[in-house]
Amino acid sequence: MASRKTFPRTRSLRPLGLLALAAAPALTAAEAPPESDFRYGIVAYHVPYPSFEIFESDLASMAEIGINWISVDLSWKLIEPEPDAPFDFSYFDALLGWAEKYDIQVLGKLGAGYNVERAIAPEWTQDLDGEAYLAQLDEYANATVQRYAHQIDSWGLENEINISLYHYNNNVRAQIYPEDVQDRILQTLSAAVRRHDTPEAEVIMTLSPLLDWQAFLRRIEGKVDYDTVGLFHYPSIIANQALLAPRLGDMIRDVRSVANGRPVVVMETGYHTAGALRTEARQALYVWLAIQATAEAGGTGIFFYHYLENPDEPLDRQRAWGLVTLEREPKAGWLAYELAIAADLAARAAGEPATAEGEAATP
Repeated sequence: MASRKTFPRTRSLRPLGLLALAAAPALTAAEAPPESDFRYGIVAYHVPYPSFEIFESDLASMAEIGINWISVDLSWKLIEPEPDAPFDFSYFDALLGWAEKYDIQVLGKLGAGYNVERAIAPEWTQDLDGEAYLAQLDEYANATVQRYAHQIDSWGLENEINISLYHYNNNVRAQIYPEDVQDRILQTLSAAVRRHDTPEAEVIMTLSPLLDWQAFLRRIEGKVDYDTVGLFHYPSIIANQALLAPRLGDMIRDVRSVANGRPVVVMETGYHTAGALRTEARQALYVWLAIQATAEAGGTGIFFYHYLENPDEPLDRQRAWGLVTLEREPKAGWLAYELAIAADLAARAAGEPATAEGEAATP
């Protein structure tokens, strides 16, 4: 496995332009670039639908274009489908083994509370009161971190628990626990990481910038032990304009300020291609501009949602977030991602900024 790393703010990427990228010369073996300190990530496995399962060939494809991180929901539902059943880690054992083989680091997400539609936590948790839920969560979290501490260096806590009301209203969470129980859920997950992983392990607080997110961050300050904020932000989810991507940069700066200067990684963002106006070309443009905005704002990396399209999702837009089709055909966004990563690594190899005078402007 790759050695443990710190997560410094990356340097800025200036606009390159997809046309200029496409014309860039290929690197020779003698010009092999240094490894990027920017997390070029993809949300590889989220909701445990069978059609979302990925395999060794998928990890090989990711590594081929330069993706160096994946995020994986270590689905409680998949690990413990029935209460008190023996834990089944078989799928994640295989997945993390493939990631290690291709030198891709894993951001493991713990304890997402989705337990109705798109369930990530087991449905048998729906009727548990706060104390019973915490007891079961503690067993799952400790067993999971203990098993994968030697393979996972970064851990995400829950899944946007600060917008539980939104999830409840959309039939994703069965109930809304009081704030003190929500805080204890986060404390339970963080404590499992601190107990079983090394001091260098990174604990990431997942955050959606909705519903008074500032108050949420202030509430957990001093209560929950975490290192980094994982921002879930989809500025184009309502409007179809890919040019909204620069708002990511503004949000990174705002979140870092409220979180007392902690690093910020974009843990989820994307542009779906459902409907006539949301084209693959716009998805590709969003990918490029989102990377640029994240890097220029000092974000430590970006994870695009999602690797695969999925016909099992309930909503049209959820089916079409993928950068790759279910048949493993790359969409324009995947190709744009490959070009952006190649340009950054080429610039690092040359010891130069990611653009030169006279190159084309971003389309």
